[in-house]
Amino acid sequence: MIDGQTAIIVAERRQLHSLNTTAAFIWERADGSRTLAQLAEEMLPHFEVELATAQDEVLSFVLAAIQNGMLVVEMTGARAI
Repeated sequence: MIDGQTAIIVAERRQLHSLNTTAAFIWERADGSRTLAQLAEEMLPHFEVELATAQDEVLSFVLAAIQNGMLVVEMTGARAI
């Protein structure tokens, strides 16, 4: 955290990413122990959104994080989210 803001540094790309509240919530829980569906469900008590919106937010953040080198995906088996 920098001045109360969640920031991610991707050293290999020399990038700094500042996260909004939703992205920070997802980031803090994206530790490989949860599915995308579980992350979306965990958002519901904390944000006033429908499940479909939470799912969209999680997917959008994860895809952007992968694209920006913030998250790495390891394939251990295919499952529906």
